[in-house]
Amino acid sequence: MTCVVTSHSEDSISGLIKRVQKLEAGFVSMGQELTLLREWLTSKSRNHFEPPCRQDAPHKTEALDDALDPGLLLPIVQFSGLPSVYALERASPQVFAALSRLVNPIKASFMKLYICGGCQRSTSLLRGGARPEKMASTVERLDLGAAQSWLSSWEAVAPMPEARSDASAVVLQGYLYICGGQDGSNVLTSAARFHPSTLEWEVLPCLAEGRREAAGAALHGCVYLCGGSNTCGPLSSGERFNPALHAWETVRPMFRQRSGAVSAVMGGALCVAGGGDGQQPLSSAERLVGDAWEVLPSMSCRRIRAAAAVLQNRWLVCGGGDGRYVLNSAELLMAPTSRWELLKPMNSPRWSSVAGVMAGCLYVCGGGDGESVLQSAERFNPMTGVWEELPPMSCPRWGATAVVADGLYVLGGSHKFGALGTAERLGPTSEAWESLPGMAEARCRGAAAILIG
Repeated sequence: MTCVVTSHSEDSISGLIKRVQKLEAGFVSMGQELTLLREWLTSKSRNHFEPPCRQDAPHKTEALDDALDPGLLLPIVQFSGLPSVYALERASPQVFAALSRLVNPIKASFMKLYICGGCQRSTSLLRGGARPEKMASTVERLDLGAAQSWLSSWEAVAPMPEARSDASAVVLQGYLYICGGQDGSNVLTSAARFHPSTLEWEVLPCLAEGRREAAGAALHGCVYLCGGSNTCGPLSSGERFNPALHAWETVRPMFRQRSGAVSAVMGGALCVAGGGDGQQPLSSAERLVGDAWEVLPSMSCRRIRAAAAVLQNRWLVCGGGDGRYVLNSAELLMAPTSRWELLKPMNSPRWSSVAGVMAGCLYVCGGGDGESVLQSAERFNPMTGVWEELPPMSCPRWGATAVVADGLYVLGGSHKFGALGTAERLGPTSEAWESLPGMAEARCRGAAAILIG
């Protein structure tokens, strides 16, 4: 194929080069200035800083106010690094107040969003009757500090030792643990640990038994896995990886076999509710305290593949399926000795949706209603007790994955045409979803998304 360059295209390219050169010059100048600022802020010879302004210098106060504009302050902080953030906080009450308002964006600036594995192709999974196909071993990450920049993109990092979906993903002491799951043919006993500093995977000892869709959590310095299912059906067994011993230890089994349950860590205990026992969805709940399981009050109805999150020390569980219908009901558990309290129902029935807590509210997005894949999103405001409609996502998503940083990030999933490689973000005060760079791989049900600082 021959490529012909016209004079018009030459002019366009020349103009683009000049604009890029101008941008580069600006970046170099800004980089030099910010380097000086960083050296000054992190200087070991100064334990504190003189206030940058005085009451008798109003022009300096105005200059400081300009510098504390979030649009300028955040890029400075991102460039300077966390030591400079701590130094800036000591500069003056004004600076401390400005940084406090930016706490979530600042945290996100120094975090990477990793997404691992998942299904790259699927048939209709809406009613849960078909099996996913072609699992991924690939891993991608996005620098959240540059996520809204047109220069940003997903970066491929070392792939997992095995392709898998429906694994348990847990961050413990800065490491990412991926345990169990399935490869499309077998339920896996393998586990691996990712080292963000070296971008390498370390193969860990195998689990005592293969398990997919297990409840996973970091608790008491160990990685816990409870329940899930193998080729024979749902499990009640549990195990934990003890990094100090570099070995898996057996955990006392749960009272019920559970797969597709919801879980949360509250009050130093791992709480598990719902799921299926191979015969029907469950309403029962239990929690692991020390080395023993305790029965919790049962939910108001049976739920499998529900959405759940902890909000203000309350465990909220919503949607899912009861074996006959997709549910729009929601309920919360305040404390282990309390009963479940029914909330107002969601605006739409949902199962296999994603949920996250942001700005004191519970956000629930996508999923399926039994007939179609949903594009809608809503949030529960505990101050009003009402579900509020949110702007719809850019496309319907079922079986997506989500994390919360400086906004709610929703990744992948599937719609009626197949798996998605797109991602989007909704900020706490946003009126619309913001498109993020597309992932290199389409990833539907079973992908794992994790934030690591």
